[in-house]
Order: sequence, then structure tokens, then C-alpha cells
Amino acid sequence: MGLFDDLLNRRKQEQEAKSSKRLPPGQSLTKKFPVLTYGPNARFDVNTWDMRFFGEVRPKSEDMTHEGEIGVLAADAYQLYNEIFWERDHNKAIAAASPELQEAIRAQAGTVTFDSQEKAAEAVNAVITNPTETKTVSNDNMLRWNFEQFLTLPTVEVFTDIHCVTRWSKFDTTWVGVRFRDFCEAFLTVSPQANYVIAHCDYGYTTNLPIDAMMEDDVLLTYTYEGMPIEPDHGGPVRSFVPQRYFWKSAKFLRGIEFSADDKPGFWERNGYHNDGDPFKEERYGSRRGFF
Repeated sequence: MGLFDDLLNRRKQEQEAKSSKRLPPGQSLTKKFPVLTYGPNARFDVNTWDMRFFGEVRPKSEDMTHEGEIGVLAADAYQLYNEIFWERDHNKAIAAASPELQEAIRAQAGTVTFDSQEKAAEAVNAVITNPTETKTVSNDNMLRWNFEQFLTLPTVEVFTDIHCVTRWSKFDTTWVGVRFRDFCEAFLTVSPQANYVIAHCDYGYTTNLPIDAMMEDDVLLTYTYEGMPIEPDHGGPVRSFVPQRYFWKSAKFLRGIEFSADDKPGFWERNGYHNDGDPFKEERYGSRRGFF
């Protein structure tokens, strides 16, 4: 199919999506996944990464413990996956990995050298998805989870469309992660005074939403996109995922969740974007237009 035919087909899909009310007003379809980040990517360090829950919240029980099984090399493989996208030479990143992880890659792929970043990433992902050995990991602090502990949490798959405030929409995307509502119900007691959830990310970035919006079925703390770990350009290792809002509300490089009695507009909300960001209401910009 030529470029012109592809354009005509996309326009036809857009018209059908608009007629069925699937495509929000002012949006255009894309098959790509554009990269839009304010500031640098955050480099993942499995040894220091954690996810915190704080504010108007406490553990469900003070003596609660969670246990789960993960691959012995899973966390290290996520670290290596991230490094593959940082290093100019993906084979150099693999060569710097532990001998155990290199051997696991060799067992899965038959080699530890690859002629493309894509093939290297697939080989590392195979170590994550097909572990030869597992271990039990436990956590007794429901308000703080290191990366291995976070990987033990139950996950769900969400198949949905995403919409960016910059006017692109991508249909039929698949994400896997921890359903936010399920996590809260299982491990936390959220204060009745908690009206808002504030996502806190590396480099001090934040974004805000009403707590009811975060309790929808499709809201995740996600680390897998289309069967692969989320790349650094798209907010890996973990980002929030709130597909019923414009995509800036799905915060990249997520490190903490604050439950707040008061609304606390985040970076983009303070600089011109709408406070709620519903794409079907075309809530792109607020009353303040800081950068715009």
C-alpha cells in the first residue's frame, strides 16, 4: 500500500471513528506512538527504585504482609531492558549484565549479541516472561514497594484507545499493570477526606485527578505495553495509566501516589492545560495559559 493509499485509509478510519463517537473531537488517528516528554527521561535503577503511597492513607492492617512469586532474574532483566535503550550499543549493555542474566538470555535466544536493538529487547523480555526459576518476595510495608515487591502484585490487562492533548489518538492498545482500585482495596485504608490523587514522578513532575477518576476499571499502575516492558521514552519502568483522560494525565516515571484532601494542580495544569482533561469534552486548556 502506498503512502497516499495509507493516508486515505486512515482518513476513512477517522470518519468512521468520529461517526461512532469513538474518536474524540479534534483528534486524528495515528498508528505510531509519538514521544512527548517535558525534560529528560529518568534512568531506572532497580537498587533504588521504589513506589510510595502517602497522604490521607494508611495500611489496611499494621501487621499485613504480601508475598508473591517472580522470576529470579526478573528485576535485573527489567533493568537491562531499560539500559538497552540508554546505551548507543545495545550489545555493550548486555555485556555489562551479570553472568547469570547473560546465560539466561543465551538460553532463550541462543546468543548474547544481536544485530538490532529490537531483537535484543525481545531476548531480554523472554527472560522476564519465561523464567526458568522463581522466588518468593515479601513486603510488610504497604506504603512502600521496591521493584521486586511491586512485580509480585496481581495484574490485569486493559485493551483500549489513548488520546493525547496534542491531537493524536491511537486505537487498540494493550497495557498490563496493577489496577489502582484493586491495590487500594487490598492494601490501603483511604481516608474519606481524600478527594484527589496526585501522581509524583522523577524530577518532581506531578499531575492531579479526582479520586473517583482514579478508581475506574481501566486505571493502572502499568509496566507493560504490547507485551513488552515500557521503554524509557514512554515512561518506563512504571507509569500511571488513565485512558479516559488526555495522556499527560498518565504520568511517566511514576514514583509515588499522594492521597490529598485538597486539589494540587500539577506541572501542566499550572501551565495552561485543563485541570481534568477529558478528551471527549475536549478539555485541553484551562483558564491559565502559562506556556500557550
